[in-house]
Amino acid sequence: MDAFCRLSGLDPLWDWNRTWYTANPDLTQCFQNTVLVWVPCVYLWLLVPFYCVHLYCHDRGRIQMSCLCTVKMVLGFLLASFGFVEFFYILLERSQDIEHHMVFLLSPIIRSITVILALCIIQLERIRGCRSSVFLFLFWVLSVVCSLVPLRAKIQLAIDEGIASDIVRYLAFFSYFSIQLAQLFLCCFADQPPQGKPILEKNPCPVEDASFLSKILFWWFTGLVVKGYRTPLEAEDLWTLREEDTSHKIISDLQQDWTAECAELQKQQKALASGAALGSRLPDQAQLFRKLQKEQSSGFFLLRTLTRKFGPYFLTGTLCILFHDAFMFAIPQVLSLLLAFMRDGDAPLWKGYFYATLMFLLSCLQSLFNHQYMYTCFTVGMRVKTAVMGLVYRKSLVVNSSARRTCTVGEIVNLVSADTQKLMDFVVYFNAVWLAPIEIALCLFFLWQHLGPSALAGIATVILIFPLNGFIAKKRSKLQEIQMKFMDGRIRLMNEILNGIKILKFYAWEKAFLEQVLGYREKELKALKKSQILYSISIASFNSSSFL
Repeated sequence: MDAFCRLSGLDPLWDWNRTWYTANPDLTQCFQNTVLVWVPCVYLWLLVPFYCVHLYCHDRGRIQMSCLCTVKMVLGFLLASFGFVEFFYILLERSQDIEHHMVFLLSPIIRSITVILALCIIQLERIRGCRSSVFLFLFWVLSVVCSLVPLRAKIQLAIDEGIASDIVRYLAFFSYFSIQLAQLFLCCFADQPPQGKPILEKNPCPVEDASFLSKILFWWFTGLVVKGYRTPLEAEDLWTLREEDTSHKIISDLQQDWTAECAELQKQQKALASGAALGSRLPDQAQLFRKLQKEQSSGFFLLRTLTRKFGPYFLTGTLCILFHDAFMFAIPQVLSLLLAFMRDGDAPLWKGYFYATLMFLLSCLQSLFNHQYMYTCFTVGMRVKTAVMGLVYRKSLVVNSSARRTCTVGEIVNLVSADTQKLMDFVVYFNAVWLAPIEIALCLFFLWQHLGPSALAGIATVILIFPLNGFIAKKRSKLQEIQMKFMDGRIRLMNEILNGIKILKFYAWEKAFLEQVLGYREKELKALKKSQILYSISIASFNSSSFL
């Protein structure tokens, strides 16, 4: 790249003395005309095959040509024409020495071809029903950010030399940058709904019409917050559920996957059973049969079905928490650089502004990804809870008489009301199981860098807190089993009371049965109270561990 830049009469690609060790930092002309131009283009060309496959697999219907799409296309053609005009202008102006101006010749043509590709993606998204494009939003963000450095250089040059020295180039650059900003601004809005999908709900959820930026910043939720601030909210003020969040949609889709999974399991069991009937069961077949029975009794197949159905969306939340943790650990490192800058009296002032701005941006990104993670996990947890509740309910309607003897109505109600909530909590806090050790290890590593052997005191504190929390978790697990046992007994007793209420009233047994129900309830509350006390101790030790 340095040789390529020197061939065009430019400085090397990178110069630390010009970029960092100076009071007036700037990027080299070679860097501005190559890397800053090519980064958005490389991003678009590398990821466009995967994005096209995504659009092909997710067809939401065709969107009519709207004013928003028309304006995007017109501005896109203007951007492409700027690049082609610049290309032919340089070609005609410096035709005698064209081999020494390859950087200035290649950059505009690459940029224009990339803009044409972006226009093709806009049309493909319209055909496939994509109302708001994350892909193109990030492309225009990259384009605008990479144009900020040349914009600053152009403004500084215009101040020093005057805009009249080369007014055509200045106007062309400022117009190009303004159109890029306009494209980025238009990407903040969602297009109209696809054809054939009229909105029938009285109060539809606004997230359906929200753009990508509105979704990541939760602007679509602002209307309900403002309304609740002005007047107390009522049930009629709440939005209707999205189709993918309705129980009918969730349970129907999962029922199909679960039926297919059960059919496949029965097919394997029949094949093994027929082999055993013919006397051809081998040791491997017997081991496989026992494995299938063990997996069926442990709920492995249900877990696998839930993972196939909700796993991809859950992985997006996992990706968000990874970015959150990366930014979380980056902020203290930038703070260390800021403190070093404050100790250095000879450091240029712009570095302090740079570190402070970087810390602010990292904090904003950390908060953004954290809230996206929580929103995604709670959405997945709610869908898993709804799906399992629906499967249990549908199974309870067709359960045979022999199974009814082993599972009462009270236990089924307990499954739906209590156990499904545990599944939702599991989804929300699952990533903490494998992320917490990594976070602790990184924290201790950075502490060792700053404190040396003194960091061992913090390590000792963490090691001492681990057994305490482990003991509390084990004790709470036992107390939860005891609580669930008493809850099952209470619900079973209430079921018997309701079924035989006439006899109970006839013989005036109300007080005796009331004492039994209250006895179960008292034992249940006693176990719950012990569990909550242990939970409070665990939370207190966790929150005080940083201070200790």
